[in-house]
Amino acid sequence: MSCQNGCQPVEQVRGEMGPGDYYDIIAYNRVPVPGAVPEPEKYGFQIWDQSSKPWGIEGFADERVYQVPDGIRPEHCVEMNENNKNDFRICCKTCGKATPWGAKDFPGMPDAGADWIRKRWSEAA
Repeated sequence: MSCQNGCQPVEQVRGEMGPGDYYDIIAYNRVPVPGAVPEPEKYGFQIWDQSSKPWGIEGFADERVYQVPDGIRPEHCVEMNENNKNDFRICCKTCGKATPWGAKDFPGMPDAGADWIRKRWSEAA
């Protein structure tokens, strides 16, 4: 999928997003097919890790505890924790094309961080 008149890129930080901000999910789930997210414009409700353990090098996903609030569909939720809240990407508001999520700040790493993601988007667009 691509834009006919050029993409409309927007920089996104995962922890600052909410329902309606996940343009890739909205674009790719507009046509209801088996496995599609129903009402994709509602996708993006943040649910935070409620476990009492800090999630670190020795942590595993099954140690995290997430609770979906009443009235919210689980398929509309995005799991958030201290490790992914600052992840960064660029996504087109029209077609949904997006870079992978990556760390926004990665001091001392030449091929990482927001500047590198911006460079990759410019090369691909």
